[in-house]
Amino acid sequence: MVNQGVLNWMSSPLYDTYELATTTATPVKIVFFENPTGAAKGPELTNMSDAFKLTPPEAFRVCALRFVGLGTPLLDLVLLMQQYAATLIVSGHKLLEAPLDYFAGGGGAVMAAQGAGAGTLEYAQNGIADPRAIAAIPLEDQILIDSGETFRVELNGSTLTTTAALFLRCYLDGRYGRSVG
Repeated sequence: MVNQGVLNWMSSPLYDTYELATTTATPVKIVFFENPTGAAKGPELTNMSDAFKLTPPEAFRVCALRFVGLGTPLLDLVLLMQQYAATLIVSGHKLLEAPLDYFAGGGGAVMAAQGAGAGTLEYAQNGIADPRAIAAIPLEDQILIDSGETFRVELNGSTLTTTAALFLRCYLDGRYGRSVG
């Protein structure tokens, strides 16, 4: 267990992004937090240094799980919410699970339409662009991810073919404990 007295605790999310090309089938399982920052992903896509774990002596207290589908067309977002459930797994244990629509994004773009016909611009968001519009975990139920524990978020469901490129970001909101030194 991390000595919490030597960590600097701050409100900061852990995040990871899943991207898929236009008119591509989604897999049955989508896994977040498996690809750390490096050659494949920069800090605009993830803030993970290691796959599936925090760099010692870091720790994280999960206060909310949420998803933001920036630039995702309405049809694709609705199908994702209908066909997938999200699960937070820590040290092999399912600690949070619900259909994807339960985990509102609380940020990003809101549905918009411009023009008519072929020139129509349409995109959607899972929830209102307001950081209070999320499914927060009550204080007594918040989940501690300690140094050395593995964790991931999985979307499990039925495959679908996207109508446009998919950009889906997963956030674990909470308190991030990092080394003081």
